[in-house]
Order: sequence, then C-alpha cells, then structure tokens
Amino acid sequence: SYQAHGRALDLIAKTSTADYLLIIHSDTFIYSNKLISKMLKEIKRNKNNFVVGCLQQTKKSLLRRFARLIKKFFRKYTRLVLNFFGGNYRLSNFKEVHIKSFCALYNLKLIKQHNLSFYNDTVETPSYYIQDYLQSKKFKRVIWTDKKMFSFLDHVEEGTRAENGKNFKRPKRLLRYKNFTQISST
Repeated sequence: SYQAHGRALDLIAKTSTADYLLIIHSDTFIYSNKLISKMLKEIKRNKNNFVVGCLQQTKKSLLRRFARLIKKFFRKYTRLVLNFFGGNYRLSNFKEVHIKSFCALYNLKLIKQHNLSFYNDTVETPSYYIQDYLQSKKFKRVIWTDKKMFSFLDHVEEGTRAENGKNFKRPKRLLRYKNFTQISST
C-alpha cells in the first residue's frame, strides 16, 4: 500500500546519515552501472535540485504517448462535466506532473532540512507531497526523458505482483514480466 511505502521510506530517511536516497522498485532491472553516478552528477549540479527521475513508468512510443494523452484529456473533462451535474469523480491531470518512484534519487539532506515526510494522509503517492512542497519553495526537479532513463534500466509495471501470481487482470504485464525475467536469467 502507499501508506506502508511512505512509512518505510520515512523510517529509512530517519535513520540514514546519507545525503541522498535512491528509491528503486523491486520490478526495476538496471543493466547499466552508469545510472547511479549519472543521477548523482545531475542532482549535485545545482544545490537547489531535490530529485532526479522520470515522469513515465515505461518507455512508450510517440503514438502510445499521444493516445494516452488524448484518453486522459477526455477522462478529465468528462469527469468535470459529470461533477458539474452532481457526480463525485476525482479529477486528475491529463499530463504527468510528478516524478515516479520506480527509480528516483532524492536529496535527503534537503528533505530533512524542511522536516518533510514521505508518508502523508492527504496524498495518495508518498513522494508527491514532497515534490509539490519543494517546488513551491523554488527548488528544482531534474526530469529525465523516458528515452534517457530506459537506456539504463527497464521497469515492468506491477512486476512484483506478477512474480507473486497476482496480476491476472493484466495478462499483458504478466507476460512481459515473465519474458523479461527469462531473458535476464539466461
């Protein structure tokens, strides 16, 4: 759950003496040893940088990205109209605005200086509050394109669920995970 994820990150942040915190999901496969050094170089480039990461969880073609943008656009404005007529739908941005946690490097020193917490009751995803707060204080994110990020790694969405046999509703992701783990184990 998001709450458990946030609390676990807070426990790590509280006990760590490191200046940076690298968050990597268990379904993220790194195949270049240059990833971490490049992320550290990027975050250290400016003292106001607080996170390095990517807005997309998977590498998508231009066509798929465009189709998803259109779908999200219509979903948002359909919900807006339905809410106007008494509906109770959650509105979300049709463009991705937060760095995803499948692979993100945070400036832990800065997070501690501002007494911030990954766990938050009001925000669904733990790191989103930190990103919103620090951006409002004029700190900067370093956003990598999905092309750049995925030149170092691969992320199988919900791969942990697939490994545990709990991804039956999304057979495409289950198949992708199984294919990827077979390739990487040979």
